[in-house]
Amino acid sequence: MVDASHVPEDLALRSEATQPAGVDAWARVASPAATRRFLVVFLAIVLALPGAIILFDYEVQERVVVADGSARPESWAFNELPRVSKAFAVTRLEPETIIIGNSRANYAYRPDHAGWSGAPVYNFGINGATLYEYRRFLSHTAASGRLRQVFLSFDLAAFTSQQRTRDDFVEAMLVTDEKGRRKPLAGLDRMLYWLSLDALRFSIFAAWGDSKEEQERDRTRRDGLRDGAGFLDRAAADPDGQRGVFRGVDQRLAASLEHCRSEPIFEPNREQFRALIDDARRLGLSLDIVIDPVHIRRLMIYWLTGGWDVYEQIKREVVATTDRARAAGAQIRVFDFSGLSDYIVELPAAPGEPQPLARYFFESSHFTPALGDRILDGVLAGRPAEGDFGIELTPENLDQVLARQRAAIGAWIAANPDRLSEIADLLARDCRN
Repeated sequence: MVDASHVPEDLALRSEATQPAGVDAWARVASPAATRRFLVVFLAIVLALPGAIILFDYEVQERVVVADGSARPESWAFNELPRVSKAFAVTRLEPETIIIGNSRANYAYRPDHAGWSGAPVYNFGINGATLYEYRRFLSHTAASGRLRQVFLSFDLAAFTSQQRTRDDFVEAMLVTDEKGRRKPLAGLDRMLYWLSLDALRFSIFAAWGDSKEEQERDRTRRDGLRDGAGFLDRAAADPDGQRGVFRGVDQRLAASLEHCRSEPIFEPNREQFRALIDDARRLGLSLDIVIDPVHIRRLMIYWLTGGWDVYEQIKREVVATTDRARAAGAQIRVFDFSGLSDYIVELPAAPGEPQPLARYFFESSHFTPALGDRILDGVLAGRPAEGDFGIELTPENLDQVLARQRAAIGAWIAANPDRLSEIADLLARDCRN
């Protein structure tokens, strides 16, 4: 063995000089302390990026959704993801009363109507909402424990639509599951959604996107009601005025009908409606159900395509289901505003005509807050029904009401053959065959 103490100094120096330069540096880098520092920095970066994205998306959502229950407008970006925005809104506002429906409710029923007994009131109407979504939004809102009153409106499309959810329905934004139970990890679900590319794209768009003129004119208020300025703008831009808008909406409906026949009831929707009624009963909610009005042009399409028969089937389903629920202790009333009335037969103005735009309808499918207020007067303030417009449906009067409604529509059509002929020509031209 060689004694290191006897190795010549110059030989030791030459030996050290011949070692690779990086060996000593690597030894320092690979030390336990350095490894720990590297891992700490690496994990901090890995965790900081998702955290920053979540914080950014949350802050944007806070700015887009104020939901203070006032009539002031929300951000223009609110309408880009209305289901997400309104789901977030009710968790902030925690309303005592909620309006649930599709686009008809969205545009027509004012949360600041004087007849509401419990405040705050929020309009959870969503364009194209399905019965499945109605039910999920109901249990999601009720999870706060403050909800007492529900105003639910629908029309024929709610029972005939074959879609379960729409594209911007996001499960992670709801705090309850399909059975109405509170999710144990609802907060984590929401954070994971905020990590998604969809949420990030929306936040970037909301933070830096350019608002469009029609978005500025068609805003959602902080109580959930959406203003109808977009309808009025389309009427102003159409060469045929509001009549052109009415006709265009009717043509789109006709184009969706195969062989000019209305869609039958989609059976899963019966189950969703029954489950919704059962949820309201179980939660002890007071529920008012309204069958919305549509314009006479839409009713004539139903009359000619078999949709009137489907409508009567729906009303029978609604009355039978709610009657069973009442027998089990539910607080439910059903009001029908879908029959013939002076409100639904008004003619929209044509270009150059002196009369103003139709007062009660934006177009054939959507009615204005003026008619919405008349409906709320009947349901909330006890204003008497005008004939069968606003009549409360019960098992005892249902057959008579349906017979009177059918006879009234038939008599009006017989007295207005020109208007029926226009709709028949539109169907013959635009239906899918």
